[in-house]
Amino acid sequence: MTFREKILSKHDLPKIKKAPKTWGGGSMLIPHPASVMNLIDLIPKKQILDIVTFRSILALQHDVDICCPLTTGIFVKHVVQGYQEGSIRTPYWRVLKAKGALNEKFPGGIDGHKDQLICDGLSIIQKRKKHYVEKYRDFLFAVK
Repeated sequence: MTFREKILSKHDLPKIKKAPKTWGGGSMLIPHPASVMNLIDLIPKKQILDIVTFRSILALQHDVDICCPLTTGIFVKHVVQGYQEGSIRTPYWRVLKAKGALNEKFPGGIDGHKDQLICDGLSIIQKRKKHYVEKYRDFLFAVK
C-alpha cells in the first residue's frame, strides 16, 4: 500500500475529542490525513505555513479549540513519505516548524529543506544553529 493510499483510505476521522489539559483543554480535532495533505496542496509557490498556523487553520475549519499536534505531525510525515515514494506531488516543504524554522527531519535534512524553499523563491537565514525563512510572516499563506 502506498502512502497516498494510506492517506486517502477510510479512517474513523476526523474526530473531535477533549484536549488534554497540558494542551490547554477544550475541544481538539484529530484530522483526517487527507485534510492535512489537501491543506498543504493549497499553499502556492513562494508561500509557506508554519505548523502552528497550519493546525490553527484546521481547528478553525472544524470549530474546535485546537488541532492535535501529534497526529498532525504524523500525517505531515506521511505526506513527506508519499512524496518520496512518488505517489503524491504535495509540496510538503512549504510547511515549516514554529516561527518559520526549517525542519531537520525532512528529506536531506536542513540542506534539503533549504534547497526546496530556495527553489520556491524564498530566502533562508541562520540564527545560531537554526535556519529560518527570512521574514517568514511576509510569506504566510492566507486561506480564503
